[in-house]
Amino acid sequence: MDELFDTEPELPPSLEELERLADLRGSCEKGDRAYKMWKEFDRLRGFLRFTLDGRGRYLARCAPDYFILPLLGEHFVLRFGRVPWVIVDEKRNLALLRDRGKKPALYRLRHGRAAEAGILSPVAAEAVDPWEGLWQNYHRSINNKDRANPELQRQFMPKRYWKYLPEMR
Repeated sequence: MDELFDTEPELPPSLEELERLADLRGSCEKGDRAYKMWKEFDRLRGFLRFTLDGRGRYLARCAPDYFILPLLGEHFVLRFGRVPWVIVDEKRNLALLRDRGKKPALYRLRHGRAAEAGILSPVAAEAVDPWEGLWQNYHRSINNKDRANPELQRQFMPKRYWKYLPEMR
């Protein structure tokens, strides 16, 4: 195990259980909360941006309202194959880590060591990624300013995610 990570925290409900509870939306408080968790899980599958860190892993940072990090593991295992990655939940000081060929594991970050390694620093993440400029250029070139609808954009992409999206900087 990496020196940046400590113990494994308690896990949220499984994806199947979350889906089942989300179907109860409107009929109970638990169903409403599950629906909100499902919605955030769905958004993060599309809004997470990964950058290569100094250790050969792809790193994404986020601060979700709900504890959904473990739910993202299955999706990103399929998306990345055997490539190692880390998703950091800055709000809870947690990281979902997947090394080559292993199952994703959830760890509590050792704050001092994570800061030293630049995991919690947005500046360090930006400085390492040579593709970010290309992504921003692509986004600018396909963006039609005459069709801008900021209200609709915020509806589909809430502002709280913007600080993690290079195309919104």
